[in-house]
Amino acid sequence: MSIGEKIQYYRKKAGLSQEELGQKLFVSRQTVSQWEQDKTVPTVDNIVLLKKVLGVSTDDLLDDIEIEDGEQKPREQYDFTYSKTEINMIYNCLYRGRFIRTVLFSALCIFYAVMPAAEPKNAALVFFSATVALVGVLTLIRLFIISDKTKKALLKQFDDKTFIYEVFDGYFTLRINKNNDEVKKLKISFDGVERRFDSENFILFVCGQELLVIKKSEIKEYSALNSVTVPHPKALYAKKRFLSVLLCILSSVSIIAAFIVFAIVAAKLQTEEVNGFKYAWIFFTFLPVPISSILYSVYLKKQGYAYRRNLIIGIIISLVLLMCGIPCFFF
Repeated sequence: MSIGEKIQYYRKKAGLSQEELGQKLFVSRQTVSQWEQDKTVPTVDNIVLLKKVLGVSTDDLLDDIEIEDGEQKPREQYDFTYSKTEINMIYNCLYRGRFIRTVLFSALCIFYAVMPAAEPKNAALVFFSATVALVGVLTLIRLFIISDKTKKALLKQFDDKTFIYEVFDGYFTLRINKNNDEVKKLKISFDGVERRFDSENFILFVCGQELLVIKKSEIKEYSALNSVTVPHPKALYAKKRFLSVLLCILSSVSIIAAFIVFAIVAAKLQTEEVNGFKYAWIFFTFLPVPISSILYSVYLKKQGYAYRRNLIIGIIISLVLLMCGIPCFFF
């Protein structure tokens, strides 16, 4: 037995979840999951804490001996292959919503560029609206580049391979074969699944950097794989997700609000023959919103939740606001 398998065995014997064990060891649940999958090994300090928490000796954890627990046979076994059409369906399940949101954001930015047409003499408004339009165009280009790369990555991961799942009590294994050669083997506990997506045809599990796809049509109606849930309490996750989405929306709205406020000020100052760029500092007053999104993403990452959306949106909006506010130092 590997050290990861022993940690999992003694953890379950102690009646602890990965999250509970992580709290006792002052590490994240993902760290415990990586230990149990033998992706990383605990440090010496972690070993000392593990033996205290699990009530075992260091030799029990480190010695290369098998634990007498009886040979288990899989309760279920499934062999999956994926066609190119199914791989496209997997992509749509994962990224269609993000694709639509990004297109809408880009369209909004580009639409905002036509607003200065009513006031073509307002140079400040024309400049900043053009900046927003540029952000929209670049975001759209980036979306199509990433979309193409993602589709190619999924095709490489799933095409022309056989995925063999064996389900045991509390965990399942995955063997990936290509041309009858085993290219990869994984062992994943049910509570090691970090995220779950359900579509009409698939169940998708995210475990660390691994994406696992289960075909609903080919598993038993009461399969144990159907009962796998994410480890986070639903109510707590809902609150964090709500705040995450709220900060993303407020960050996106903040840049629009900043341009509207600046346009109003610039329009009033135009009659007084005052350079509107002098008041570009208005954009700095909206920075706390996207910065809050960035800070919240750091918190989400430490807690093991999805964080990239808040981080990316926060950084992009902050950079745009900073870029738009800089002219106030030159006029």
